[in-house]
Amino acid sequence: MPSDSYSTLSTTRMPSDRYSTQHVLSFCLICLLLSCAVEQAGSTDNVTEGVRARYPNPWQDPEQCRRTDTEKSWICDVDGVLPKEQADSIDSLLVSINANASCVCNCSGNTTFLFADEGYVMGVAVVTSLEEDLSVANRTYHLERFGESIRQDWFANRTCDDSILILVHYMYNCSKIHISIGVAFDNLLSSQSLSSIYEAAQPSLGTGNIGQALPITVQKLDAVIDKAMTTPTEPPPPNNLVWGILGVIAVTSILLFHYWIKY
Repeated sequence: MPSDSYSTLSTTRMPSDRYSTQHVLSFCLICLLLSCAVEQAGSTDNVTEGVRARYPNPWQDPEQCRRTDTEKSWICDVDGVLPKEQADSIDSLLVSINANASCVCNCSGNTTFLFADEGYVMGVAVVTSLEEDLSVANRTYHLERFGESIRQDWFANRTCDDSILILVHYMYNCSKIHISIGVAFDNLLSSQSLSSIYEAAQPSLGTGNIGQALPITVQKLDAVIDKAMTTPTEPPPPNNLVWGILGVIAVTSILLFHYWIKY
């Protein structure tokens, strides 16, 4: 009836314009924040890519790495953070380790690299900036990408991925080390082993003394690798299924033996 129809229509409410406007504004604000975050991430990645592309190689560009008076260098310190005496000492340590390093992969012919025979290789890179306005939250992320990129660039001629790069991001009283390792070390260096190396270097890093932190890191890393390679591998635990089958066979054999004796 008309009255009922009018009553039904009168009780039907359309959405308020105020609420609709709020929803639209909220949606626009969320989209704006997301676009800003994506743009910021993209810009920081681009800056970091630029820094990586400009970072020199110590044996191809020794002058840029401040290693002009050495024949074989494994360290690059473009900004001269380390005093020459400390850089020379760390370089000598790396030369000794790389000359006596054990083979971890392709042990019959890993001789294509300029300074190495068959052992793994280790290098050090020191940087003072990764990008502008680098926040603490994404510092580790960019440090990892930076280290991986430099390691692959420096040791591209290796016949297997057995290289190590120790990257130091120097900041006064807030320096940080990242160790980039090749896949050949996956079974030798556990996350626990790497954590112990970081912990050993942390006191020196906390005071900004990377000249002390780097030798600690290099020596401890070399010791951990040598120990992992010389420690006998424990046999895997026996498979429970195999022991179960053997148990069934043993019990069945005993029962059959008693049955044979009895009958």
